[in-house]
Amino acid sequence: TIDWKNPETYQNAQNQLSEVIARDKNRASVIIWSMANETPNSPARNEFLTKLAKFTRSKDNTRLISAALEQKNYEGNPLVRTIDDPFADVVDILSFNEYIGWYDGLPQKTQQIQWKIEQNKPVLVSEFGAGAKKGVHGDTLTRWSEEYQEYLYKETLKMLNGIDQLRGMSPWILVDF
Repeated sequence: TIDWKNPETYQNAQNQLSEVIARDKNRASVIIWSMANETPNSPARNEFLTKLAKFTRSKDNTRLISAALEQKNYEGNPLVRTIDDPFADVVDILSFNEYIGWYDGLPQKTQQIQWKIEQNKPVLVSEFGAGAKKGVHGDTLTRWSEEYQEYLYKETLKMLNGIDQLRGMSPWILVDF
């Protein structure tokens, strides 16, 4: 839905990054500038984001650059996931959002998934998890229950430990609702 070829769209993105960098450049908690979140791969998108990353580095060359990249099946195998994205060559850290067991199957599916990430860069899982409503209880397969959320987190952590380059992660939802 992003008009990657529109110069005004790029100027808007560059302006937003300028403002956030000016505002947050002295915050110790800011360690990475993110260029995008789950944007489908295309030549126009790659050119746009590469230009944006270069601009960001010119404004602040002390922090790392990343983006929540799209993941896909490795060589068509739905049980092996990978990052196949030209923008992975530009970023310092490979990030992706991972929802196996929430949007993609049940928590047990995480036990079947392997990761083959060929880029020699650190991986930070930018989002993962499941929703739960406080006080809603059920078995480990009752969606929105605290037990489902707990079970999925445990299974996801086991699965993510299979990524050799894994250096960090950020839960999407833990106690948000």
